[in-house]
Amino acid sequence: MLLTEKIDFISSKKLKPFYRYFEVHGLTIAGLNGVSDEFLVDVGKTYEAMFPKSGMDASMQSRVFDAAKNPERGGKTLQRVGLSSHQDMHLDELPGWDFTNDHNQAVDFIWEMNEPGTNQVNEVLEHLLHTLTAIVFYQAFPEEWDYLSEESLLVRAMREAIQKGHYDISSYESILDDSNEDEEKYDVHKRIIAQEFAYWLIMAEWDNFPVIGLSSNEEWNITNPQDVESKLSLGHELYTRYVQKIMAPPDPFLMRSLYH
Repeated sequence: MLLTEKIDFISSKKLKPFYRYFEVHGLTIAGLNGVSDEFLVDVGKTYEAMFPKSGMDASMQSRVFDAAKNPERGGKTLQRVGLSSHQDMHLDELPGWDFTNDHNQAVDFIWEMNEPGTNQVNEVLEHLLHTLTAIVFYQAFPEEWDYLSEESLLVRAMREAIQKGHYDISSYESILDDSNEDEEKYDVHKRIIAQEFAYWLIMAEWDNFPVIGLSSNEEWNITNPQDVESKLSLGHELYTRYVQKIMAPPDPFLMRSLYH
């Protein structure tokens, strides 16, 4: 348990350019060169804290951990971690980049920022949730968390939020621009708008907006669980049937101790 024990990093070229990594509940947390050991461990502590044993459905948690450890397409489920300055680099030119990313499952990076604070808390929580909902939940509960299916509860809940004016996806339209020649751009667009919806929904249900330093904004305008329940019935159903039985918000005091 990362919260109580010292962890041993795996130092290996198997996941290059991520030369240091360790596993928590099936998720492999992997860092580029330059990321501090302390920050990598703090990300692991955050992820672990999201899965308390008390009050949770042990079988559903086990299903999630197994899905993270054994993704259907093989390899590992990666939470990639880099320095904020790495965003200006051509990471795809690093040795091993293509092989590692082609043979493992990953969506977003978590960036270690120069300054601690609520922005760093949000950076960690948001992208851990993206990995969880877009990869792990998608595989553990494929019928209801399939972002490609118009019939899944996830997509129906997202459409409800869009149609009622609580979730604005216009900022993601550029993914579908004609200049984007990526053959998978339509699937990528579906994944991104679904993972962002799931992130906003969970933050609101957790009443976590003060912790991440955000408020109602142009993209999302529901910030507490009472409004989710009264305004987004399908979103609330998605949360109570799955997220609430598996995960809980990390203690705000823990977040402050790690990232402030």
